[in-house]
Amino acid sequence: MNELLALSPGEVVLLQSPPQEFMLSLIAALAVERPLMVLDTNNQFDAYRVARLIRRQTTDLDPVLDHVFVARAFTCYQVVALFEQAASTPMPHVVLDLLATFDDESVSLEESHRLLQHVLGRAHLLSQHVPVIISVRPPRVDPRRGLLTAVAELAGHCLIWDTPAAAVAPRLF
Repeated sequence: MNELLALSPGEVVLLQSPPQEFMLSLIAALAVERPLMVLDTNNQFDAYRVARLIRRQTTDLDPVLDHVFVARAFTCYQVVALFEQAASTPMPHVVLDLLATFDDESVSLEESHRLLQHVLGRAHLLSQHVPVIISVRPPRVDPRRGLLTAVAELAGHCLIWDTPAAAVAPRLF
């Protein structure tokens, strides 16, 4: 995690399938160091948990919390809007589960790719001024796995967590 705390402008880091607790700990550690923008695209941000993690690192909780800015998106169109506004917030950005809203079956695959390319272009421009950390989970269906490839091409660094295979429920009869 120390490498992620020392990021500088021009860097985009992709975290594939990180545990939620890791992401919240990373947000807390970054927030203690400097103001931070969190873009939450899958309702992953737990402010109460982040506050508890920050309190473990400093007794001066309120000023640190005042410098954690959170924006949420519930559709891929809202993600586009968040990234269009991101340039006005010159601070490191942590994006939680970027692909969650692009894995929406009500949005065509072509439209998802088009919108994601726009977002990735904005993320690249943003990264020229501030570090950008993006977490993703692989899309659920094969045709959308290309979305993950597009994000990986943007990132200069990639960390991948192994996800355990789904447990098979025992048969009762």
